[in-house]
Amino acid sequence: MESFGLDILHTIGKVYCTKAQIYLDSQQLFGIPGFFTSMKAKGGIVMDTFRTVSSALDAQSTMQELQKWQEMKANPDELRNEKGEIVEKPTDEEIAQLEKLLMGKVLNAAWHGNKYEIQSTLRDVCDKVLGDKSEPKDKRIQRANALMLLGKVFVNTTRSKVEQEEAQLFEELVAEATQKKQNK
Repeated sequence: MESFGLDILHTIGKVYCTKAQIYLDSQQLFGIPGFFTSMKAKGGIVMDTFRTVSSALDAQSTMQELQKWQEMKANPDELRNEKGEIVEKPTDEEIAQLEKLLMGKVLNAAWHGNKYEIQSTLRDVCDKVLGDKSEPKDKRIQRANALMLLGKVFVNTTRSKVEQEEAQLFEELVAEATQKKQNK
């Protein structure tokens, strides 16, 4: 079952387009446009890093909450809060819902971690391909144009109806997990 394949393809395409644009812009007007394009890309990297760390911390927090609920459920004694009031134990259904939420958050964190790793590797490869001083400048410009073309193809790729239905399960889990995070 394919789920994140299209997202990976879009990620690859975005990196290709960004790196190609930075290189092509750096060849114009003393490289000034390339500087601004590069700064914008670095801002995106910072945001991706933040999303990766945030999603991992969110999954960890939910995992700790689930563990606490399971311990409460397993405890045969009556539970009380700091004020001495009786605390209801979570039901099996509530625990199952939290487990489902946790699964979505773990998938989300794994996706962000993998995406970050993919982007980092691709940026390094693109830098080597476009920064290869053993090749003439016009050859590197051709490479940048080819990367841009390939990147646009990847970014504009869509799923077929059958592929969309297959991917929906995982995406719903992740979407539900991220929605509940935003609603907190």
